[in-house]
Amino acid sequence: MNKTKFFILLLVLVSLVGCKIKQDDNGNGDEPNLVLVSYEKLTAAAITVTVLDQLLDLDANFNDKIIQNATQYAVNVYKVIYNTTYKGVAKQASGACVIPTASDAVPVVSYQHATILHHSDAPSQYKNLLDMPGEMVMCLLTGACGFVCSAPDYIGYGVDIDTLHPYHHAESTAVACVDMLRAVKELCAELDVNTGSEYFLTGYSEGGYATLALQKKIETDHAAEFPLSAVSAGAGAYDLLTSSSGFVEYAALGNPAYVCFIFVAYNDIYGLGRDLNEIFQAPYSDRLRDGLLNGDYTTNQANSNLTGVTADLFTAKFLADFLGSGETTLKDALRDNNLYQGWIPAAPLRLFHGTADLTVSPANSETAENAFLNNGAADVEYISFPGLNHAGSVLPWVKNTIQWFTGSASILSFGFEEE
Repeated sequence: MNKTKFFILLLVLVSLVGCKIKQDDNGNGDEPNLVLVSYEKLTAAAITVTVLDQLLDLDANFNDKIIQNATQYAVNVYKVIYNTTYKGVAKQASGACVIPTASDAVPVVSYQHATILHHSDAPSQYKNLLDMPGEMVMCLLTGACGFVCSAPDYIGYGVDIDTLHPYHHAESTAVACVDMLRAVKELCAELDVNTGSEYFLTGYSEGGYATLALQKKIETDHAAEFPLSAVSAGAGAYDLLTSSSGFVEYAALGNPAYVCFIFVAYNDIYGLGRDLNEIFQAPYSDRLRDGLLNGDYTTNQANSNLTGVTADLFTAKFLADFLGSGETTLKDALRDNNLYQGWIPAAPLRLFHGTADLTVSPANSETAENAFLNNGAADVEYISFPGLNHAGSVLPWVKNTIQWFTGSASILSFGFEEE
């Protein structure tokens, strides 16, 4: 790194000290807030376009200047706490909101983050550019491109540390995202930010799944409240039952914690009352029961406390039943959370996926596209990234999404190569 870039980063770190803005439960305006509980400004000074572009310039993957050419505005970051519900019970949740310093009306993007295991990785845990969750990168970029970015932590993260995250559960995830959008709307009203009437949705991996769940929820129940302009979903497990079956068919698992999370979460969400010893072998069942997925462990820590050998992780009976004709209650619950059935997307939808993705099979995007088009969807398209795996498809998805949302270019694959 040259001296100029070093001093830019140093100035950013010094300037971005926490600055709090508080309010009571009814807000500060004449009308009481219905969802927003409180907010905290996390940037003492707005992050400029120059600084963001300088940081992008440090990474050779951004030498094409596609993102730098789209950035226009300095941004501020806020932590938001809001009211929502989970399993029909009122609770508070949190998220991050990135607001550009624009004078004209700006659209809103809801960004759904990918799988995280540690509480520190939730979007609301942003501290500064050198100490922030990786999920905030997309939020800052969309903000700098002229969007208010709503980034919910989801149930089980941020301020909600006592709830096990309902991993890949469509309804609870969508409800938390909808209420975050409402809180962001109320926040922008208090800050005199004109958000206009355009809404965009995007997310990758678990975030891709959450994005499609949110689109379904909005178009089914809240279409007038949140008129959608475009939706970009990357590498999500939209065919959740088939994906779950595929995971346990692998002889070896790259991220065993993610696979375990689905079964542990569904046991909790649906109150199945299963002893984890029936699903997992010891000592892994004990570690999962003792809170390995409760937010206190990083992905690496959780994976190191499990095994990637499928036959050693799961009990033989569970594997036989789940891949055979048994475990019907669990499989019915997973089937109920498939996202390619029971609705037809109205807003333009792009499904991005790498063809060499072994983490979440590209068959999920193919299945979703075929189902939607066969049922009469007018504007759904699966965009593949040939030869790219799960991690390798992130950057082309980011660039495609920003270009599509800003209207600056058509869909491209950018020719990324695996490292």
